[in-house]
Amino acid sequence: MLPMRRDRAPMLVALAVPLLLHVWVGRARADEPAPAEDTGNATPSNDDPYAAPAYAPPADEPGGTEEPSGAAYNSRLFSLLEERPPANVIVWNPLELILHVVSFEYERALGRHVSLAFGAAAMVSRPNISPFESFDSFRFYGGTAAVRFFLSGHAPRGFWLSPRVGLGYVKADSETSGALELDALLGYTWLFGDVFVLSVGGGVSYTRFPGLKDDGGDTLTGILPIGRLALGFAF
Repeated sequence: MLPMRRDRAPMLVALAVPLLLHVWVGRARADEPAPAEDTGNATPSNDDPYAAPAYAPPADEPGGTEEPSGAAYNSRLFSLLEERPPANVIVWNPLELILHVVSFEYERALGRHVSLAFGAAAMVSRPNISPFESFDSFRFYGGTAAVRFFLSGHAPRGFWLSPRVGLGYVKADSETSGALELDALLGYTWLFGDVFVLSVGGGVSYTRFPGLKDDGGDTLTGILPIGRLALGFAF
């Protein structure tokens, strides 16, 4: 064996050190555990701010989530708002012209089943029916208030029953008197396009005039059938 020259020793050391480091790093990597397989549904670590969010399948795929409760609530709320008609109605009743009465009415819905109605009326001349025909002239001015109970639909639209009370002032010939009116009606109201109103109905009316006397000297009273054919607008 030939002796090693001293001037070659540093060169051999420089070549041996990188080789040993390469072998040592390779063994260290071989001892590390294998990474887990990525299935696509893994939850990212909270320590990594740049991690992608977990995959959530759509609702129409197996395992998908249902519609959020908030969205379902809003959808139902909008549906109810679309079904609710306008709450205010103004109408006049041309059918009362038979009694020479001009009347207007305002109605306000308080909920699905109840509404309030307030009216004003004037009898501009004497009708030729009892009990008015015993006077040469007859004038009436008054107002009414009614409660309507809706058995179908949503107030002010649908089938309803209504008690109504009216108070007024009467001038018959040279005499004057107060007036009391008690009515019971039933009817149906349509709203076309939530704008135009048609309301029909009928009932019976009891009217009393405490300051007036009939031909027999009794307090003037009357029980008459009444009809309703109201036309107007909703808003």
